[in-house]
Amino acid sequence: MSAHTPGPWTVRCFTGTGEVGPADDWTITGPNGEKIAFEGGWNKNAYADSRLLASAPELLDALDGLLAIAIIPHDGPLFDKAIAAIEKARGKS
Repeated sequence: MSAHTPGPWTVRCFTGTGEVGPADDWTITGPNGEKIAFEGGWNKNAYADSRLLASAPELLDALDGLLAIAIIPHDGPLFDKAIAAIEKARGKS
């Protein structure tokens, strides 16, 4: 699997009037305006889902950084979840 597009990613209104609402469609764009993903407004959570997707690069970097500086042993269910999430994001699971 190749590396993801570097952040920051931004949510942009794709169609409609630009008003936030369930009928709008949203695109997630990279730092140079390239399209990363599209979220259709067919469900009431489309804008919230788009914001979550757009935060993915920063969340991955933050979680990776926290694990790197953790002063307690890397064991237990919370560390397992963190490691699994990082591996999933990097296509290793």
